[in-house]
Amino acid sequence: MNKFLLSMITIFSIITTSTSFAAELNEKDIKRIENEVSSMTDFMDLSPAEAKTITELKKELTISNREAVAKFGRGTSEFKQARKTAMKSYQGELFEIITKEELKEWRQAKAGN
Repeated sequence: MNKFLLSMITIFSIITTSTSFAAELNEKDIKRIENEVSSMTDFMDLSPAEAKTITELKKELTISNREAVAKFGRGTSEFKQARKTAMKSYQGELFEIITKEELKEWRQAKAGN
């Protein structure tokens, strides 16, 4: 009985740990977000406060997406719905800082069009 209980605790710990790691940002994520926001700041002449807010929004979105993958699995309908909800929330707050047109123009400039 003790071995079974110990095994169950170990398995639960591993699952919990891997889920929490999945929801964390790594250096690559942070660098990507900082580069995007830096580019947006230059293109749209954002204030430091606006840039910081957008950085935090992008981090939250990335974490939400990671949590949805860990919880539902990539490609599932539940994942897609969670991702859609997270994106709507992100865009709602983003468009309080910049306009849809500014975002579109920035994306086009970034793509070289």
